[in-house]
Amino acid sequence: AATREAYGLGPKELMRRVRLEQCRMAFLKPTRNTQVESTMRRFGFTNRKAFADHYKAAFMELPSAALQRGYGQLRIKGI
Repeated sequence: AATREAYGLGPKELMRRVRLEQCRMAFLKPTRNTQVESTMRRFGFTNRKAFADHYKAAFMELPSAALQRGYGQLRIKGI
């Protein structure tokens, strides 16, 4: 009840949102080896379709699109 009152989300939903945010940061500031599959697994997601659905609902884009934008930033910086 406390997490719902404080954040408007249940405990499970809140933890999923935190893990989605961690994935988003990894996608938008990738290393040369960052991949959707390994990143989602690193943050506790096991089902790629469910992950993509949750990610799109939270951020209005697919994880692969966010990663491509992140890689675009690396190219601009010459990395």
